Amino acid sequence: MTLLAAAPDTHIARKLGLAAASTVQQRGRAALDAGGVRTPAGREAITALDRELRDEANTLNPGATADLTGAAIYLVLLEGGWRARP
Repeated sequence: MTLLAAAPDTHIARKLGLAAASTVQQRGRAALDAGGVRTPAGREAITALDRELRDEANTLNPGATADLTGAAIYLVLLEGGWRARP
């Protein structure tokens, strides 16, 4: 959610334009501002955004953000995971 809120997703921007990507970014920021996963309001905002991102046409697929998230998780796991950190 932090990555999604930080910048417009380039995959959405390429498919639907910068305005659509910026709207998704703003929705991510609003979910974080509502408390993210730590508050009921934040979780509700995340659930609503998730529902919209998984629409039937799959037009709002934040693929670039997903790729960055997956790559970051892979690197952490490659170096031993979160438990290996001091």
